[in-house]
Amino acid sequence: MRIDFADDELRARALDQDEAKKAWGTAVGRKYIQAVNFLENAATIQDVRMIRGYQYKKLHEARWRGCFEMRLNDRYRLIVRPPTSGGPLVIMEVWDHGK
Repeated sequence: MRIDFADDELRARALDQDEAKKAWGTAVGRKYIQAVNFLENAATIQDVRMIRGYQYKKLHEARWRGCFEMRLNDRYRLIVRPPTSGGPLVIMEVWDHGK
């Protein structure tokens, strides 16, 4: 699946494990890169929904209208906007759900 990033920091952190670790710590940084790699290799969004560990679900907050979350761990979520009309999936944010 094609992927785009909401900002350059998210893109850089997907490509550089040290940057991801600095931003979110070792465990979450590693999970973020694993999730991005998984999304790149997924054929469709249905493949993502089938992985129960990600607990892919729709967000209902106005700020995230049309977006979904993927669980990285018990506290952090990867916010994505699914592809529409043949466009890319967009990685929007890594959200600290515990705050």
